[in-house]
Amino acid sequence: MKVFVWTDRDLDDAGCVLALKWLLKDKCTKFEFKSIEDRNFTGTFKGWLPAEDEYDKIFITDVQVPDELVSIVDTQKYVIIDHHKSHIDVKDRYKRAKVILKEYESATKLILDTFPNSKDIPDEVLKLADIINDYDSYQLKLP
Repeated sequence: MKVFVWTDRDLDDAGCVLALKWLLKDKCTKFEFKSIEDRNFTGTFKGWLPAEDEYDKIFITDVQVPDELVSIVDTQKYVIIDHHKSHIDVKDRYKRAKVILKEYESATKLILDTFPNSKDIPDEVLKLADIINDYDSYQLKLP
């Protein structure tokens, strides 16, 4: 399987990429990602779109899909994962894409708690995910 991940540019987004990489490592022959800024998402995405056919599964994590891209990404090839209320509030606009939109401390934790094979992730990666979750949710309990 060839996978592409679109994500934002903060620590939680790095955690999303890491979690997906670990969860899909035995299934992937190709794994690529691109970090974007929300304000540049549409242009960057449309520029990349001709490469879409190279991938079997495309994830969009921790980023709200702009209205003008919803009809493009609303296919079975896409998986939309986010924990922000503003995105959850508009989840009904997706009809075909797999949607994992749920209020959670972080998107990284949402991925790890949703995917069935997350028990296979090494303890070091899970510890890093806990740190990311603590930071992204502003709990700041971990050093």
